[in-house]
Amino acid sequence: MSDELVTWANLADGSAQIVFDETGRPVNVLRAEVFSAVSAALDGIARLDTPPTRVVLRSGKPGTFIAGADLRVIRDAPDDELDALLKQGQDVLDRIEALPMPTAALIGGAALGGGLEVALACDARVVADGDKPILGLPEIGLGLVPGWGGTVRLVERLGVERALPWLLSGNIMTPAQAQELGLAEAVVPEAEMSAAAKSVEPAPAPAAVDWLPVLEEARDTLDAIEPIKQRAARAMLDTVEAGLRDGRQAGLDMERRSLVALRNTDEGRELIGRFFSRKKKA
Repeated sequence: MSDELVTWANLADGSAQIVFDETGRPVNVLRAEVFSAVSAALDGIARLDTPPTRVVLRSGKPGTFIAGADLRVIRDAPDDELDALLKQGQDVLDRIEALPMPTAALIGGAALGGGLEVALACDARVVADGDKPILGLPEIGLGLVPGWGGTVRLVERLGVERALPWLLSGNIMTPAQAQELGLAEAVVPEAEMSAAAKSVEPAPAPAAVDWLPVLEEARDTLDAIEPIKQRAARAMLDTVEAGLRDGRQAGLDMERRSLVALRNTDEGRELIGRFFSRKKKA
C-alpha cells in the first residue's frame, strides 16, 4: 500500500516496514502531508490480521534518512498552523513509540532535526557505518528548539548530562559517536542494516541523576554561546527543565510554544534567513 510520500509493506519474514521516499525530492523532509501518510501507514499496519513481529522505518533515498523539517513551512506558516503541525508530528511519533511490537529506525545517512526525532521515537536505531557526521538536532543554529520531541527523547535516551551538549551546540555526531553515547544500538555496514534490525535491542536507559544542578551549570555557561543563539539556548534549557520537572507532555507542550515563539524573533528570522542564503549559494 503506498502513496507518493510514504510506503508500507507487510514483509514475508513477519515484519512490517515504513519507507520515507517522497517523489520528486532529493531528500525526505517532514511536513503535514508526510505525517498524515505515516499515520495512514500505521492505520494499515493496525488492521493486519496478524500483527507484525517488528516494525522498521527506513528511507528510500540513498545516503539519507530524513533531512529534517520543511523549513519553508517553519518560516512561513501562521502561528496556529505551525503549532498544529508540531502537535500533529508529536502525536504521530507518540503512536510509533506506543506500538506494541519492537521498532527500529534504519539510518543510512543524514538524520537531522526532525529526522532524528523520528528515529528517537523508535525502540532502537541501526546506523550505517561511516566517518561522516550524520545524526543531530541542529535547531539552535536556526535560533529554534526541536519541536517533535527531540528535547524530551534525547534526554531520556542519553541522560541530561550527555544530551545537553548536543542540544546546546547543535553539533552533528558520527555513527561511532552515536553508538558510544548509546543513541545508536548498532552500527553496521549499510548492506547489513536490515539483518541487524531483526535482533537489535534497545540500549539500557541511563541512570537517573539530580538534573537541577546540571541545568544550573549549563545556564552559567550560556555567555559562551554566540549571542544570536543565546535566546534559543535559554529556551532549550527551559524546555528540558519542563519535561524533567513536570513530565514529558509538559516538555512536548513547551517545545511547541518555544519553537513558534522563537521563529518570530529577530534572531530566529536572521538565522533562518542565513540558512536559505547558504543553500542558494551552494
